Amino acid sequence: MSVHEWIYVSDSAFGTTEEMGPVAETELLALIRLGRLKRETPVSSPSRTKGAYYQLQQIPALLKAFEQFEQEKKTEQQRKNQELMVIAQQEEHRHSQEMQRILSISDCQDLTAVLDIEAKLRPLLTQHEAIQYLAIQRKFLWVNLVPDAVVATNRRLIFYKPKLFGAYDFHDYLWIDLHNAHFRQGYFGATFWARHTSGLLLQMDWLPRVAVQKLYRLAQDREEQARWARRDLDLEMRKAGAMQVNVQTNNQFVQPPTQIIDAQAVPRRIGN
Repeated sequence: MSVHEWIYVSDSAFGTTEEMGPVAETELLALIRLGRLKRETPVSSPSRTKGAYYQLQQIPALLKAFEQFEQEKKTEQQRKNQELMVIAQQEEHRHSQEMQRILSISDCQDLTAVLDIEAKLRPLLTQHEAIQYLAIQRKFLWVNLVPDAVVATNRRLIFYKPKLFGAYDFHDYLWIDLHNAHFRQGYFGATFWARHTSGLLLQMDWLPRVAVQKLYRLAQDREEQARWARRDLDLEMRKAGAMQVNVQTNNQFVQPPTQIIDAQAVPRRIGN
């Protein structure tokens, strides 16, 4: 079996052309697959073209290989485009869900501040704890670069107070220890406060009106749940105390067991 060799003309880096080869036909086909040759590339073979130069597309066997390569490249590009489209759709869906989640816990407040506060507090959340709402200060009379916020989770109420250079403080209180949540609307903003079982008054002002109303409704729901939890706990403690008193009372009146006398063991008197 004879091996056909080819010479092809390539453009150099200096804008001139030069002959390359000879190369085996398998190598020429590999160059076609790599995209190194074009349809108009002049090629020549002592055995195939008798040394004459023809454009690659004028030689049926090479043209077929070139078209097959183009079809494979087109199919591969379509596959990549489909993958990119699926990835883009998934990313858009995730972004949409993330935006819906952010909007559900912020009501179109400063999204940048919401994301920043959430990122800082997320590592501090306990297992199965989730942020349900953020109310961020919005002061109108002066620039507030690092606003405070009230963050409500399903377990506690957090007062977030940022400082300069990324530092921040926060104070958290369990819902079961809070009661008497209220808010007051003013001309520039609203104030939210709640009372701790220790008597401490927890308060934050300059909150958006919509945000403080949402926070108040959430606090009312949690306060009701905490009230029922405290009631159940009190009933359990009372029940446990009553059972302990009953046990102690019964123990005081326990009678000793009656002595059993064996009739056969009593001596009998015979005669008078």
